[in-house]
Amino acid sequence: MAQKALDQKDNTGAAQWLMEAEQLAGKAEDSTGRINQLLSTAEVIVQLDSDRGLSLMTSIVDTINAESRKTAENKTGQEAVSPDRGPDLFVANTLLENKILSHLARVDFEAALSLAQSIVQKEGSVAAQLGVCRGVLAQSSQRKVEEKGKRKVGREQ
Repeated sequence: MAQKALDQKDNTGAAQWLMEAEQLAGKAEDSTGRINQLLSTAEVIVQLDSDRGLSLMTSIVDTINAESRKTAENKTGQEAVSPDRGPDLFVANTLLENKILSHLARVDFEAALSLAQSIVQKEGSVAAQLGVCRGVLAQSSQRKVEEKGKRKVGREQ
């Protein structure tokens, strides 16, 4: 709903929906579900306010790292070396699909990259870094298209 409000240029409505979504995400019992909800919310927030999006993404990374450490501490013996990384892979996949780091990279590449690299779990960190790269490449591609258009207009005159 927040994205729909944002698409309709209703920033106030989008902000209200986002506040509600953040509150609901905070109440989620499942940490993976909470992270997923927060990432979805942050993806819209960053379009409204990049500073707030960066702040929320920082707290999401802290949550991801805390959950990863908690999971590692709870595993013993064979479980600790087991290739089954369930929630870690789910979070990595969510980071790969989510566009928040792409948006942040266009605004502040260094901060976005630093956040991506600070994720403890390898899969999540790689997925996040790919998101940052996508953002920078999309921005670079957009610039080339704009420059090409300007040259074309210049030749026609």
